[in-house]
Amino acid sequence: MKKLFHSFINPTLRKRSLLFIIVSIVLIMISALITLSNNIPGLICLLLAIISGILAFINHWKYPKNYLYLAIYAVVVFIISVILHNLCEAVAQNYTSNSILSYIMNSIGVVFFFVAILFCPAAFIVGIIGSFFLFLKNKFSNPKNDYK
Repeated sequence: MKKLFHSFINPTLRKRSLLFIIVSIVLIMISALITLSNNIPGLICLLLAIISGILAFINHWKYPKNYLYLAIYAVVVFIISVILHNLCEAVAQNYTSNSILSYIMNSIGVVFFFVAILFCPAAFIVGIIGSFFLFLKNKFSNPKNDYK
C-alpha cells in the first residue's frame, strides 16, 4: 500500500501528483458542463480525467515493465468486468422479480460496466504509452557519461 501512495509521501513527487489530481478534477467538471450523453468531447474530457487520475498514483514508476504490467492488467480487468457485468444483469433480470436483490445486482452491474468502459481503456492507454516512452528513454539515455 505504501508503494501505491509513494507519489504523495515523497515530497518531490507530491507537487506533480497534486497537479495531476487538480487536472483530473478540472477535466471532470468540464466534462460535466459539456454533458456526456452522446457527446464525444465530453467523453474525451472524462477519459483524459481518468488518465490524469491514474498518472497521479503512478508517476514515480521508472521502468517500462511496470507500465506494461498495467496494460496487461487493464485487459484482464476489462474481460472480467464485462463477464461480471453480463452476469449481474442476467441475474437481475431472470432470477429476481422486482426485489431488492434485483436493484443491488443492477447497481453492481453498472459499476462493472463503468470499470470496463472508462477505467480499463484509460489504464491500457497509460500502460502502452508509458512503457513505450520509458523504453525509448532508457534505450537512448547514456548513463555512462564520463565526460568531465
